[in-house]
This record gives sequence, structure tokens and C-alpha cells, in this order.
Amino acid sequence: MKRLGMYNNPEIIQENKDLMMTVVKCPYCGHPTTVGQLVGISGYHGCPHCYFVEGGLREIVMYLQKNDYPVYAKGLFYQDGFEKNKKAYLPLL
Repeated sequence: MKRLGMYNNPEIIQENKDLMMTVVKCPYCGHPTTVGQLVGISGYHGCPHCYFVEGGLREIVMYLQKNDYPVYAKGLFYQDGFEKNKKAYLPLL
């Protein structure tokens, strides 16, 4: 299996000669996306489905960076995934 060079290396669903068009499972929400669509913040990666939306990865990382630095720094929230974190953090954002 090809390694994409990311800490949280996503599962490859379909390889492509063009790396940016390789289809992967988003490491945060699990939706299929291309490598070129993955977006990162502070080492955490998401896709259009879970990154820019209300209660998405970007908002949660920025909130935790200010309000709960140990959880942010250790990435304790990331393994819970998008749906669980959205429910938990959306009221706080």
C-alpha cells in the first residue's frame, strides 16, 4: 500500500497515477474523497464533508486550541470522529 506521508495516513480506496486524484477514506469522517480535497489544520486532516461545515474539524480545532489545549495537543478528540465531535462541541462553538 502506498504511504501518503501524513501522520494519520488515510486508507486508500482507489489508486490513481495522479496522487491528488487517489481516492481515500477521510481519516476524520470516513467519507470517500480525493487526496487533493483533503484539508489540514494543525496536523489533523478532513475533507469538504467534515472540515468547513458548522461544527466541523476547523471550528473544533480552533476552539480546543483556545479552550482545552491538552485535548487539542494530544489529539484526544480526533479519534472520536466527525459525528460524535459535532454533537459534543457544536453547542460550545
